[in-house]
Amino acid sequence: MYPNNLYMLIIVIPYILIMNRYKKNINAVRLFSITGAYLQSMIICGLLGLVLLVIGMTEPIVPAYKKTTVIRNTSIVFVLDVSNSMTMKGSKTTALDDAKEYITRLLLLQESKQNTDCFYSLIAFKGKAVVLVPAVQETGYIIDALTWVQPASISGAGSALADALALAKSAVHEPESAVLIICTDGNSSSADRELIELYTLGIETYIVGFGSESPSVITNSDGNIIRDNTGKPIQLRRNRQQLLLWVKKGHAHYCDFEDSDSFDKLLKEILSLKKAQGLAVTREKPLQLKQFIALISYCLLAISYSSYLLLHKHYMEFLCGKD
Repeated sequence: MYPNNLYMLIIVIPYILIMNRYKKNINAVRLFSITGAYLQSMIICGLLGLVLLVIGMTEPIVPAYKKTTVIRNTSIVFVLDVSNSMTMKGSKTTALDDAKEYITRLLLLQESKQNTDCFYSLIAFKGKAVVLVPAVQETGYIIDALTWVQPASISGAGSALADALALAKSAVHEPESAVLIICTDGNSSSADRELIELYTLGIETYIVGFGSESPSVITNSDGNIIRDNTGKPIQLRRNRQQLLLWVKKGHAHYCDFEDSDSFDKLLKEILSLKKAQGLAVTREKPLQLKQFIALISYCLLAISYSSYLLLHKHYMEFLCGKD
């Protein structure tokens, strides 16, 4: 999942150079007849172990692995963007108001399936991320918080989506029984790594896009239009291109807030997850391979090292006997 870590394969170069030098020294003394094959096997085992170790650090996964999971402690986590960019024009007033209404509607429509095993959380982010409502079993706390939260509620400029997703991860009880709903306009800094981590944990992530299709002005916490250095009003719009890029990198689902079909699909996902409480459900979730690769790597390195110790013992005994 993190292919940039493959640059660490460079560690095999000094390993090969050192082993080739050691091989020449061993062959030079003609220690015993099977030295060549024995030494070659030792080197190959060590090399494979190092390569697999680096591959494991990239955290590879099987994207769609069917496995049976008992659904318990369902978590519904809302991540709400309250940065100044969300003051852009929405359907009626602002994008932020649309996001609040969207979350409220989701909560109200699924309340009939309320049960004590479902937890709800609300995280808001601007220049920093804040847990407005920790894991609770009553949707009313979320709805109340939505009525008063504004850009002025959180200090600092910017849009710390990555920090919000880190908080969301800690708010989840059982990752494979969780739905994460991110409400934003797409004008945040990148959070690729956090999105990938959420995916590998098995959390189902939905990104809902808000804001006008055409550029509109935005305001600060005092309600004044934000301008650039030349005094010209800054205008923003929903950054769908960025949103879709996040979806692709994080294996998430994308919804435009105006799309009623996508809303119904998301509501259905929440309801089906709540209905499955206590049941063993077979679902397609990512399977992390790093633990298996780490085990194989450890075994190969252990074999290589044990072989080296045995061979080196004979080598040193030969040198001591020669003296």
